[in-house]
Amino acid sequence: MPVKELYKINNPPIILAGKEADKILPKDAIVIAPYNGDTAFLYQINRKGWAFVNSSIKDMIADFGITSYVSVNKDDKTNWVKRHFTVFEETPQFIIADLTKPVANLDDPKDIEP
Repeated sequence: MPVKELYKINNPPIILAGKEADKILPKDAIVIAPYNGDTAFLYQINRKGWAFVNSSIKDMIADFGITSYVSVNKDDKTNWVKRHFTVFEETPQFIIADLTKPVANLDDPKDIEP
């Protein structure tokens, strides 16, 4: 009888995103890599940071010096980041954004962060 995988650290999208992020992000980058709180994604990226968004992106930048956002999710938060910050790279599998370079007003009441 086969055993069902319940935990998979070598998830191909996070490996792919991690390799690319490791290539293009500065070594001192501080990253938000939301992956349901699992730090395996940060391990693949090879940077310090957070495996979840614990407050607004704006607050995390101000409070913790977050510089980059790497995600394999195409959720509302990632789409908001895409609209408000410079994107280093985007593929169907992942996005890497530079949180030091906003391209839109973060306080726009018509585009509130989810």
